[in-house]
Amino acid sequence: MIFEAIRRDLEQLHAEVAGVRSTATGVQGELVLLANKADLLHVQSEMSAVRHAVQQLHSEMHAMEGRMNDSLRRGERWLLLRLGGLAVVLTGMLFAALRFLPLATE
Repeated sequence: MIFEAIRRDLEQLHAEVAGVRSTATGVQGELVLLANKADLLHVQSEMSAVRHAVQQLHSEMHAMEGRMNDSLRRGERWLLLRLGGLAVVLTGMLFAALRFLPLATE
């Protein structure tokens, strides 16, 4: 009788140990899922930061493109004015040379 009571207690203890092991395995699985979820959230926050940085870079590049276009327009205007002035001076010199060129009379 005593041995049977001890055997029943051991069987119950064995069942409880198996239940604890099963629970521990489930908890370990949940911890792995939580760790993976935390990693996923970390990656998502990093992706969000990268998207923000790319958008900021895009806006900075757009602003730089606008400044470059303005600079090119100013350079083009300056070049056209200088070439126009040079054409006027050369035309004046040509007319002056033609005016004072002695006519060949034979």
